[in-house]
Amino acid sequence: MSGTGPGNDESPQLLLHRRDGEDLVLTTAVRAEQDRSVVSAATRMLAAMAYGQVPDPRELA
Repeated sequence: MSGTGPGNDESPQLLLHRRDGEDLVLTTAVRAEQDRSVVSAATRMLAAMAYGQVPDPRELA
């Protein structure tokens, strides 16, 4: 098991490397929600660009 390393100011995370399966990451609920928000906004921006639309920044928040 390992953390994110010394000097990292981000939310704490715990990474568990498993021999017989996929690695696991334990993080805070706040960090997980931030990650979802970023991915959602990026997805909407890319979809709008793909359809030739200019996204309204207020709708991405």
